[in-house]
Amino acid sequence: MAKYTFELLKPSDTKSIKGVYKLWTDAYGVDEVEPIEVTKAGMRGEGGILYRIHAAKDEEGKVVAAIAGGVDKLDGKRAVYMVGYMNTDPVHQLKGLARKLFQLAVEQAQIDAKAGGRRLAAISAEATSSSEAFWNSVGLNRVYVGAGVKVDEYSELPYVQPALDFDTSTGLPVEGAGEAAEHLMLGFVENEADKELVSLVVDAIYRWSHLWPAEDFESMEAHQANVGYVSKFKQEFDEFLFGSGEMAILTAEDRKNLTMAGAIIHEYTAADV
Repeated sequence: MAKYTFELLKPSDTKSIKGVYKLWTDAYGVDEVEPIEVTKAGMRGEGGILYRIHAAKDEEGKVVAAIAGGVDKLDGKRAVYMVGYMNTDPVHQLKGLARKLFQLAVEQAQIDAKAGGRRLAAISAEATSSSEAFWNSVGLNRVYVGAGVKVDEYSELPYVQPALDFDTSTGLPVEGAGEAAEHLMLGFVENEADKELVSLVVDAIYRWSHLWPAEDFESMEAHQANVGYVSKFKQEFDEFLFGSGEMAILTAEDRKNLTMAGAIIHEYTAADV
C-alpha cells in the first residue's frame, strides 16, 4: 500500500508549489489558477490574508493532492476559513487524502483565527454536483431558503462567483473574464448558522477574491468601479437570502428524503452548466 506524507508548504518550497500548480492546472485549466508568484505572495500574507497550502505527497515526493485557503474576519469575534482550491490526482483518489488534508487545513485555520483574536465560526467552499458527496461527508452542505407559500418548498441560494481578473485602468473585468454560478458549500463550527452569518461569509469571500486593493488600480475611479461591480453580486445575494423564508442547511440525502416526503426542492441548476 502506498505511503503518503502531508506537509504545510512554505513560500520558499518552489518545487512543491510547482507540483501543486500542475495538479490544479491539470484539473481546472491555466486560466482558473493563480500564477505561482501570486500564490507565493499570498503564502507570505501579502494582501492581508495568509494563504495556506497543505499537500499530500507520494513515496517519490510528488504532490498528489492539495488544499489551499485562508482565514478572514467575519466580525470582531468570528472568522471564516475559505477553501480556494482542493484536488486529488485521479490515480490517488478514494484513499482518504482529501479528508486528511481538509482536517489539517481546518486545524490550522483554527490556529490562525485564534492568532487574529477570533474563533473559527464557519468554513466555505464552492462545489460541483460531483463533489458534493465529499463536502457533505466533512460537514459542508448547500444552503436553502423557504420559497413560495408552501411549507415544504425550498430554493437553493443562487451564488455567483464574480470575475477574478480586472482591467487596472477601468476596474472592470478584463475581456474573457466572466462570472460563474457555483454551489456554495458551508459548514458551521458551532452549529450557529443563521442568515446574518451566511451573508458575512459571502462578504468575506468576495472581499478576499474579487475586491482588489485601491493601489492596484490606476485611479480612484477604477477602484470604485471594481467595488461597484462586486457589490452588485453581494446585494443580489442578500436580497434573495433575506427576502425568502426560513433557512435550511441540507445534505444531498436530506433533500432526497424531503422530496420523497412530498417537499419541493428548487436546485440552483445554473451551477451545473
